[in-house]
Amino acid sequence: MKPKYIIGINYGSHDASVVLYSKGKILFAAEEERYNREKHTKKFPQKSLEYIITKFSLNDESKVYVVYFMNPFVSFIAPLKMFIHYRNYVSLKYGLKKSFKRLKEWFYIKKYCINKNWKVFYVNHHEAHAASSFFLSPFRKATIVTIDGRGEYLSVGFFKAEDRKIQSLGGISIPFSVGYFYSYFTEYLGFKPQCDEYKVMGLSAFGEPTYINILSSIFSYRNNNKPKVDLNVLDFWKVKGENTFAGLIEIFGPKREMGSSISQNHKNIASSLQKYTQTIISNLVLEAIRRAGYKNVCLSGGVGLNCVANSYIAKFKEVEKLFIPPAPNDTGTALGAALIIANNFCPHFTKNITWNPFLGAEYSSSEILAEISKYCDLLEAEFVEDPSLVGAKLLSQGKIIGWFQERMEWGPRALGNRSIFSQAYPISIKDKLNVLIKERETFRPFAPMILTEYLKDYFTIEESLESILNYMLCTGEAKPIALKNIPAALNVDGTARIQTVSSNFNKKCWDLLNHYKKLTGIPAIINTSFNIKGNPIVNTPKDALADFIDSSLDYCIMGSYLIKRKTLAWQEIQFQRLA
Repeated sequence: MKPKYIIGINYGSHDASVVLYSKGKILFAAEEERYNREKHTKKFPQKSLEYIITKFSLNDESKVYVVYFMNPFVSFIAPLKMFIHYRNYVSLKYGLKKSFKRLKEWFYIKKYCINKNWKVFYVNHHEAHAASSFFLSPFRKATIVTIDGRGEYLSVGFFKAEDRKIQSLGGISIPFSVGYFYSYFTEYLGFKPQCDEYKVMGLSAFGEPTYINILSSIFSYRNNNKPKVDLNVLDFWKVKGENTFAGLIEIFGPKREMGSSISQNHKNIASSLQKYTQTIISNLVLEAIRRAGYKNVCLSGGVGLNCVANSYIAKFKEVEKLFIPPAPNDTGTALGAALIIANNFCPHFTKNITWNPFLGAEYSSSEILAEISKYCDLLEAEFVEDPSLVGAKLLSQGKIIGWFQERMEWGPRALGNRSIFSQAYPISIKDKLNVLIKERETFRPFAPMILTEYLKDYFTIEESLESILNYMLCTGEAKPIALKNIPAALNVDGTARIQTVSSNFNKKCWDLLNHYKKLTGIPAIINTSFNIKGNPIVNTPKDALADFIDSSLDYCIMGSYLIKRKTLAWQEIQFQRLA
């Protein structure tokens, strides 16, 4: 029986997600966090599944295949491999416990599917990563490299893709892990591992790479040589305790506690980590090219979210074109898992997949208005004929707006449908956004959203990055006009994490930017995710209104409605918050 629908599921580690695929089309893709409101949730994606079951009328009679993002049986190899290195029975017990947890997750899915008369499969983790990148890429043939913390027991996968066939070319197993290497330092620097790595990437611009030689002595990979990991220093496979970071503390000084001040030494560690990790990743990509033989490269795994490293890789002459999907992290393995099974059973449907990154939920005008009406004592709404024009006028006046339109984005980056927009000057707007709106660290940079046709006027960027410019996955170097016109959208080192917008990518954002360009002469604005501290990106009108009310945003444009606060009500809210 060939399936009509294929559901890909990732859950249990972080960034639980669901994908629905059918006959060459990705019908739906979303992170569970957008539904259960638990950031980076590990939980079974019950609410996401309920949404697609209702939305697409799935039932017990539907021909549905469900695919889990990992091989739960092979995952038992990981703790055994680590025991060989550590000879630590406590670590072995801890690792086996996690492996049994994977097995429990697998049987939970089987039970869920049996009750619905749906068939269930699993795929290997790094193969899911590879598929999530290649099948969305514009390439017929490509080198694929997957880099993350680990999947089963591999931390790196090398693949060769020709037409619609993906062939494994080996990989690198734990304890070598670029993902865990970066996450280990993320925690040492006082941030949350497997969550806040992007903060370290942003912090790195403020430091100097003074520790690269030290990092290369404890962790290295060059060409096809055996990877080097100093397990006496990098203790990320042992059970955590008070001595977990003893090796790093001896070299770099005391561990930073979460929320404490950030010293210049911390900034230098972040800078060293970022620059050295770029070197490691580039060596892995070059090795993958050597094995596969193709200069078109597909990259995925959590490391693919490091936009600074992506731009560094693109500079190598061996890389002709680089493609990274909008969700290269574990979120994307749900999609990759679904596409592997689709390609096995219905290969003609994976030849030209219909997709864009706007794959989540969409809400009608009536649903939006119904939610607004619940806040009639606090908010007032006005129907507007042209939301893009109204938004552009507000931005030109220096207002900061929440922007909620059409289908939610797939992946961790806000790409213009669940966004906060601001003009990118003066530079002081950066502090206002960080402190008053987003309630986050002041060193965090913002990203410019720019009209595609003006990109080369404002930034220097590698041509090999052309296929990922819409997804906020690479950086460019600011030209003088960018330094003058959009200083608040630039990092302290004069670079920016760029997102381009064209009429065939996101028409409403393109219209807004066009109007804004006519009003100001500037073709770019700041785009950051529509959420406040601790919350996932908004999904529903309810989420958006809650964050709007609890923030200092000036306006919210939701569908065709311009929303603002009633003055007296807002003053009362502010008084209560201060009290």
